[in-house]
Amino acid sequence: MDKTARLKELKDFLRIDGNEEDDILSSFLTSAKQYLLNTGIKEDDENSLYKLAVNMLVCGWYENRNPTDPGANNTQVFALKSIITQLKCSQSRG
Repeated sequence: MDKTARLKELKDFLRIDGNEEDDILSSFLTSAKQYLLNTGIKEDDENSLYKLAVNMLVCGWYENRNPTDPGANNTQVFALKSIITQLKCSQSRG
């Protein structure tokens, strides 16, 4: 999937219209993929769990940009950790 299509998909997920936030979203998208890579998850934009994990990371970072904010709620953190664990397990088998 090309970067423009992936960015559009992300903006749809976040319910963002317009192009004003494209630079920050592109930065978050790149960072989310690197974050997952650093946990041992290979980039796989065809895997729906991978895309959900990327979207959840970007959403959390986008909505909680204030460094003094406590960040995502525990449910979001638990769900993301679970997705990352599933991706790691499935990729180690393949």
